[in-house]
Amino acid sequence: MVLDAAAKISETFLKPLLTVMDRDEPKLVDGKIRVHPHLGPIIRKFGEDGWINAPFSLEEGGQQLPASIMNAATFVFGAANYSASVFPFLTTGAANLLRSFGSPELVNHFAPHMYAGRWQGTMALTEPDAGSSLSDISTSAEPTNGPGLDASGTYRIRGQKIYISAGDHDAVENVVHLMLAKIKGGPPGAKGISLFVVPQKRLVGLELVDNDVLTAGVHHKMGYKGAPIVHLMIGSNDGTIGYLVGEPHQGLRYMFQMMNEARIGVGMNAVSIGTAAYYASLEYARERPQGRHILEKSSGLQQVPIVRHADVKRMLLFQKSVLDGGFTGLTTLLQLSLRRSARWRRRRKGRCCFIAGSADTHRQIVSFRNGYTNHECSRTDSGRSWLHY
Repeated sequence: MVLDAAAKISETFLKPLLTVMDRDEPKLVDGKIRVHPHLGPIIRKFGEDGWINAPFSLEEGGQQLPASIMNAATFVFGAANYSASVFPFLTTGAANLLRSFGSPELVNHFAPHMYAGRWQGTMALTEPDAGSSLSDISTSAEPTNGPGLDASGTYRIRGQKIYISAGDHDAVENVVHLMLAKIKGGPPGAKGISLFVVPQKRLVGLELVDNDVLTAGVHHKMGYKGAPIVHLMIGSNDGTIGYLVGEPHQGLRYMFQMMNEARIGVGMNAVSIGTAAYYASLEYARERPQGRHILEKSSGLQQVPIVRHADVKRMLLFQKSVLDGGFTGLTTLLQLSLRRSARWRRRRKGRCCFIAGSADTHRQIVSFRNGYTNHECSRTDSGRSWLHY
């Protein structure tokens, strides 16, 4: 029933926008990124139907959907239109990070708007001079000594972040960044990294006011050009306020939760894109007549579909075997689903290592191998795959 609902949304809302979103890339206009006008209703539809907070508890309005089933649904969405699917589920990851480590006050202030699809969630790690080496980030946080949403007060944030997926766009009212920064005077390197909620706009009373988070540029990633990849300037006018999540200097440990979820998601999304390409090439191979069977070379015989040729079969079987292997990511997701059990907690250390290790292995190997499957899809489709429709 869950996957049937995912298929219905995909067929009705996502797939029809696949081509147009790929061609009509997000644009930075007057300091704001403009995306396809249908994205706003789609994101709100995901919120209204309960997809964004589906994995969370019933008390939070969620459905307690197991991670394995949730990611099977996102697989369907990704196969239909990966660009459109990233918006709501980035919000899911950011909201999950907030609810896992944030105070009740922070969760109550931000999460309902995120669950409803009105506010976008992101993960903001990378900087111009610090990618994988997060210990070198220079974004800073300084206590303001002013009142905040909880006992931690507020911090003034300054710095830059780059390559932030969905980091700014006009399909939502606000963007909530889960951002890594270093509190001034804290330990050097990775031990001094803390996690903050940094909204693009702050809710003051019933009004959203600017929080000095500016968009400096937009990039377009191959594979999902319909989603903006954003360069952010934070605190250029010393006006950015952030809210500490959890304890100081624990930000990298907290962020690994969302990072591991994203790694598994990237691997599964590679499988979803590869699967869509596989079925397109399979359909073409079944319909495209060319040549005769190797043992029947008479020109008077009718041509056969190319799926009957040995090398085309080899290419199709290679694609299918790699893609079927990619579903091993669901094994890791099963471990995530078991995290609440008492037995899992007794074996927590070993399972945590398994999740962290297999998540990154899954992301790297599956994504890399799917490059080969898409190449074989192009060979199966022959000249048609290079045409711009």
